[in-house]
Amino acid sequence: MRRRDFLTTAALTGGAWAGLEVGEPAAERSGTETRSPRLEKSPYYEFSSDSKECLIHRHDTPVPWMNLLGNDRFVAWVCHNGNIVESCLINNESNRLTNHQSGYLYVRDADKGDYFLLNWPGKGSFWQSVQGLGYTRITTADLELTVTGTYFVPRDEDVLLWLVSIKNNASRTRNLDTFGLVEWCLGDLYRSTILPGGDFPGLMNNFKRVQYSDRILYANNYAWGTLGQFMGQKAWPYTGFFASSLPIKSFDCDRFLFLGPTGSFRNPRAVQKGVCVSKPAFGFSDFPLGVLHSALKLGAGESQTLVLILGIVRENSDALRIRDKYGNAAAAEKAFRELKDFWGNYVGQSFVVATPDPDTDRLINIWIKYQHRASMLKNLNTGRRGFGVWAPAYGYGGGRASDIREVGNVPCDLELIKENILDYLESPSPLLLESDVDLKWKPPARPEPPMPYPHDGRGLWPYPVCWYVEETGDFSFLETELHPKTTHPWMSKTEPRSVYTAMKGAIEWAQSGLSERGLPRLNPGFGDWNDGLSLISREGKGETIMTAMEICYMLKHCVELAKAWGKSQDAEEWTQQYEHIKTAVNKYAWDGEWYVRAFTDEGNPVGGSRCEEGKIYLEPQAWAVLSGIADEERSAKCLKSVDDLLLTELGPRLCAPYNKPAFDVGIVGDFGPGWRENGGIWNRTTAWTVMANCLANRANQAYEMYRRAAVSNASKNTDRFWLPPYVYPEFYVGTGADFGRGQFQWCMGKTGTMWRAHVYYILGVRPVFAGLLVDPKIPNEWPGFQLMRPFRGATYAIEVTNPKGLNFGVKSMVVDGKSIQGNVVPAYADGKTHEVKVVLGA
Repeated sequence: MRRRDFLTTAALTGGAWAGLEVGEPAAERSGTETRSPRLEKSPYYEFSSDSKECLIHRHDTPVPWMNLLGNDRFVAWVCHNGNIVESCLINNESNRLTNHQSGYLYVRDADKGDYFLLNWPGKGSFWQSVQGLGYTRITTADLELTVTGTYFVPRDEDVLLWLVSIKNNASRTRNLDTFGLVEWCLGDLYRSTILPGGDFPGLMNNFKRVQYSDRILYANNYAWGTLGQFMGQKAWPYTGFFASSLPIKSFDCDRFLFLGPTGSFRNPRAVQKGVCVSKPAFGFSDFPLGVLHSALKLGAGESQTLVLILGIVRENSDALRIRDKYGNAAAAEKAFRELKDFWGNYVGQSFVVATPDPDTDRLINIWIKYQHRASMLKNLNTGRRGFGVWAPAYGYGGGRASDIREVGNVPCDLELIKENILDYLESPSPLLLESDVDLKWKPPARPEPPMPYPHDGRGLWPYPVCWYVEETGDFSFLETELHPKTTHPWMSKTEPRSVYTAMKGAIEWAQSGLSERGLPRLNPGFGDWNDGLSLISREGKGETIMTAMEICYMLKHCVELAKAWGKSQDAEEWTQQYEHIKTAVNKYAWDGEWYVRAFTDEGNPVGGSRCEEGKIYLEPQAWAVLSGIADEERSAKCLKSVDDLLLTELGPRLCAPYNKPAFDVGIVGDFGPGWRENGGIWNRTTAWTVMANCLANRANQAYEMYRRAAVSNASKNTDRFWLPPYVYPEFYVGTGADFGRGQFQWCMGKTGTMWRAHVYYILGVRPVFAGLLVDPKIPNEWPGFQLMRPFRGATYAIEVTNPKGLNFGVKSMVVDGKSIQGNVVPAYADGKTHEVKVVLGA
């Protein structure tokens, strides 16, 4: 099969199952009813024919549906109505440019005085929004005008462009006014750290200045503090600017002057009057505005495009340069085409799947890749890319071990994964420029609670390095020398500082502080991956079973890497450590039908059958199988317990919910039943459990669990789910009246794990050190599937057929017309495309 034929079949989008000719229909082969494609239409939205756009038909979604627009440096959260929730350079605390009252565009008929707001349709007027890959587009038809605004961040400049097209549908010439509006933040921590989401003015507003020059509004803050430190030590090192491609007729900087004493953002006084005050300002009682008013004249049927430019620079001369660069519609439209090409290439040139499940194909081929990649940011000090945006509710950052695990889940850009690993190992500093955070005065350090044990996940980063080497086959990466000043606690003081010696140190460090029973201890007042388990270890004697299992998973992968690289002594030592912890877990944590979650200071189990509430937790059941700790019998039992005790129509709960505060467990019991860690449905833990089911050969259960939990399923009931259907949130409410409601949209930590569970475990195509393993675990009604992916310098077009309606088991494999033994395809590394045909059978 040629590449273009495959891409046609797969449609890049997951938009349709190709109808492979693989023998008898699935229903006849398996005796079961074949699932119909689940492409149901919602009254709120639908996806475009190529699945790269979510078309939103109603402005009144239950909550605003956001899109993350950015270029690895400058990012903006833009809602489906064009409201710019925030924009910032790298960090949304210290370098936030604008606040949430931004992105509004008013269009006014200057002859009649009527006006409308692009972002919010008038009664009976046409309105549609599009959330696309890297852009948000809104179209409104009112007052015999059609206005389309496209918001996007070009790949090469730290700006947000509004490309606005206005068409006169009337049979007469029209004189029109436009008003574009932003609300300045200018590095002010106040809103995010003191009153999150509030509108109370920040103290920094007294030192903010907005002035107009050269058709540009410039905004500065002369009293700035960073990273929560004392404000007022120096000026914010950036300048915000707002410009237009049209001549400026008037402008406003003050909220009161623009809105008027009785006005609102829906009906501001300046728009009603058709003119702004044009008064610069220095010192505010509230966050300052930036409003640009322009005029244009359109003949009957005529259209015109204007460009609004919102950006952040260190020198005013750069603002002039950028204004001139994008100050005409042709240049902005060219930048928009380049942006679409970037995202089209990214989602289309890595992994492409075509299965009988078009909803999941759309997520796998496009939207998970997009959500994952859009969340990456660049370290301004090193220039390396990596983890950046966790979720709008949690802010931005990096420098955590879990970041590496999340970035490595979606291997569409291996160079990015490499950069992220090295940046974590060498640069624990913030992503901001070090010169900007080196203030003369610093507040006294707050006392930190003691953390004698490393069992908060920091020492578990080596296994994503194993993933990276499996993907690339590049063992030389392990020899990469690290900066001599790297200060992580696992860094060797005697051996050369390489990635591999750092791995060895981390493996040793991760096992320091094991209890007498051989289980990892919890730090006093802290949980593990589940930080809701904060009171299990008040005295530092509590033990975590999940971390024990994750250490074993790490050791297992590192043993395989060491063997493949000829480090037999390390492999032997790590195998012994693995067996020691495995034995301890099976001895102390097996509860008869499932594994307990942890032990308190007093040795009481958490998540055990003897517990009054919270009898079972999901994580240890998944990790027991993933790590190889559970044998076949125990794997079957603990996964069956998940089915019986935790599974819902939207996937498995994180735990059996607590119905009253759990004072001996932690803040997990402070949430209502079904909320957050108290029985919420988390896609990451679901994905772990799907992988475990696949490894246990429970293919039907794995797929059904995945299908239920996928955002494509949860979002079918928009009035229940609330959140956008194109990206994963942090969790779904797991029980009660709010069951199924999504919480914290755009959570990067969930999306990659769901991608990995589907591609690597359900479809079963994943790298091993020897090559590319093909080990599908699919529903028996599937006739087969197709997948194309790059791997170690070659491309593999894989077609799996299932003529007997089985779940797993490779009967034959043919590569380029030649039969090969087993189910591992060699790494050809020849730059060619290789056809791989796999038949399932006993």
